[in-house]
Amino acid sequence: LLRAGGKIVACSVGERCGDMLVVHIEKALRGYEGAYPMVAQQFALAFAGGDYLLRSSEQMERRPMEPLLCELSRAGATIECLKQAGHFPFRLCSRGIGVRKMTIDTDASSQFASAILMSAPVLPHGLTLHLTGGRKEGSYIGITAKMLSQFGIKYTKSGADYFVPA
Repeated sequence: LLRAGGKIVACSVGERCGDMLVVHIEKALRGYEGAYPMVAQQFALAFAGGDYLLRSSEQMERRPMEPLLCELSRAGATIECLKQAGHFPFRLCSRGIGVRKMTIDTDASSQFASAILMSAPVLPHGLTLHLTGGRKEGSYIGITAKMLSQFGIKYTKSGADYFVPA
């Protein structure tokens, strides 16, 4: 369940099937921008720690994920790309993210920064995300910051750094 202001605004129901997470139902109320990606991510994080096989559509397999995968590796995850380096599908093994600061180059994609910002609230020590590149105010970053606020997650922004407390 995902709540905003004490109200349930999204839910996800699924299960682990071997090395996959299968979502059976995912619903969100209109008017809560970002509720779908947030509830999907929170569902996955509920199973955090362990080994996962992440697959995607053929279109997503063509999209380079290397900047995000490298930063996750630096933060302690082990990643094995199964077809092409830096692309879906890949195996991810994590025993939790132990770093307190991560860096993403927004020239590659502001969506990578968005993904890290959405994960930050569940980290035990919070996280500072430092943005580099020319798209530090990218649309996905703005949407994610607004969504965090909607869900009562207080963050601070100082220059190119976002701090999201635990």
